[in-house]
Amino acid sequence: MTTRSVLTGRRIRNLARHLGFFELGESVSLGLLVTAERFTAVERIGLTPAEHGLTLLPVIRGPVSRFNAEGRYLIRRDESKETAYRTVRWKWIERHGDERIEREEWKDVPYLRYPRIFVSPPSVELSLVQDDAGAFTVTAPSLPYDPQSAELLHQVNLFLELFGEVHVLGVGRVHLNAGDERRVNWQLLPHGEVPWDVLRAHLTPVFERARSQQKRAFLNERLEALAAYGPEFTVVGAGGFTGYVLFAFPQRNLFVLESALYGNATYILRGDWEHLATLTKADLLRGDLHEARVPHQATWGEQLKAYLA
Repeated sequence: MTTRSVLTGRRIRNLARHLGFFELGESVSLGLLVTAERFTAVERIGLTPAEHGLTLLPVIRGPVSRFNAEGRYLIRRDESKETAYRTVRWKWIERHGDERIEREEWKDVPYLRYPRIFVSPPSVELSLVQDDAGAFTVTAPSLPYDPQSAELLHQVNLFLELFGEVHVLGVGRVHLNAGDERRVNWQLLPHGEVPWDVLRAHLTPVFERARSQQKRAFLNERLEALAAYGPEFTVVGAGGFTGYVLFAFPQRNLFVLESALYGNATYILRGDWEHLATLTKADLLRGDLHEARVPHQATWGEQLKAYLA
């Protein structure tokens, strides 16, 4: 496998300056040749540099890979503020004669903020490909060259953030066939009923994604409630899916996808696990694939009962 060009640095802003030797519409294949010096960097994103066809959403290493995995919000400061809600743990004391009883519950507290528009994550997955000589390359899906292409610019900057360089691949590139690709975005936990204390230990990376003690408490309550419904098996996300947990109820043809990202939602999915495991994050969260979206609000538990009780 040969390269036509090597780009280095932290980020580029102008495709024409770096890839201007391509004709408009010509296929551009980006990747990284896996040498001994690059093994650690490849392993760090979640790939094992020794197996053809491994494909995953790379781990978050900075703003580009975060956008790739989670998307982002555009804040419209040119518009009037709107009412939004923040879910907090509300505590108070009730007096019953001489007795003082502490109560607590989750409440949605209103506040004003500028409107936000969600930009969906590109969800670019990277694959390990082996050529006839036995050399491995980390590759991204090919794209047609256009100097204004936001998708191609994102791919370049994703490689630069993850590895500090990106190779523009030339002749000898090996393409993945459908049968070669094996996504490793998920890790299957032990089947059957698992005590919450045991399951919680497996979910440590998920709790680490919650960004405050209160958000971790709310996440803990949601995950414990889902585990109490007795899923047949549980799957945790890897790579860029870290922070997601899928509870499987195949006897009901039902899968519940929970996220550690507060302000996201719990997704109710139908289908079969083998198919869901092959989907990209963008496909998985697409509106026409999930039956319902239960927001992370104080009424979350009550809304979920409609599907699991």
